[in-house]
Amino acid sequence: ASPAIGALLSAHQSIGVPQPLKIFGTQEQKDVYLPRLATTDISAFLLTEPDVGSDPARLATTAVPDGNDYLLDGVKLWTTNGVVADLLVVMARVPASEGHKGGITAFVVEADAPGITVEHRNAFMGLRGIEN
Repeated sequence: ASPAIGALLSAHQSIGVPQPLKIFGTQEQKDVYLPRLATTDISAFLLTEPDVGSDPARLATTAVPDGNDYLLDGVKLWTTNGVVADLLVVMARVPASEGHKGGITAFVVEADAPGITVEHRNAFMGLRGIEN
């Protein structure tokens, strides 16, 4: 048994896309993403930021409505599976607007979407099977 594979799958399943999507996602999102995540795709959870850490109250990444989509802007650090992920759960602050009180929202984002840059920042000493 490999502790690294356990850590990779735990991050993928519990804080990545599958579990939150299973609980909170729309049927359309489930139909699109869950089959991919059950077979080939890896997911990552993006919360931690420079000068903020993992404190959601100080979250600096923003998500501004842009037609039927949102434009996300921010920098994330220490995202387990981030450099190998196909799908990302990105935590971002949404402004208040008509019909929406604003606050922090989770977005499922394709890792190869335009504007996303991924850097390999470090290696784990005892867990060589996961990337951060």
